[in-house]
Amino acid sequence: MLKLLKCSVSAIILSSVLLGGALAGEVKSIAILTPEEGTDYGWNQQGIDAAKAAGKAAGVEVVVAQGLGYGDVRPTLRELASDGASLLIAHASGYNTSAPEIAKELKVPVAIVDTPNGLEKGLVADYTLSGHQG
Repeated sequence: MLKLLKCSVSAIILSSVLLGGALAGEVKSIAILTPEEGTDYGWNQQGIDAAKAAGKAAGVEVVVAQGLGYGDVRPTLRELASDGASLLIAHASGYNTSAPEIAKELKVPVAIVDTPNGLEKGLVADYTLSGHQG
């Protein structure tokens, strides 16, 4: 029950931050990119579960790109953007350089983690999630 509550709270926060006024255009789909599979009972799963819950709450499609590792994710970011994702959630600090680069290149908003100094209005949002054992 505690896990469900934490996931729901994370989803509400993620939904309001990422799908709110900064991205006022019509959002039809979002994508989340994670370095590991979303079944790790940790960071990756928390992010994917929250993105799915936020997407459901906002009525948008959620595309999950998981198990990407920590290499160059620029091609995946470009592919997801060209497939119509209106927001790319780069759910790893290792993506905090490449995701903003792609946001500027393709004019598709991204969300990066734990980098409040990387904010760019309308292009780069920042969020922080934390997993805790209940």
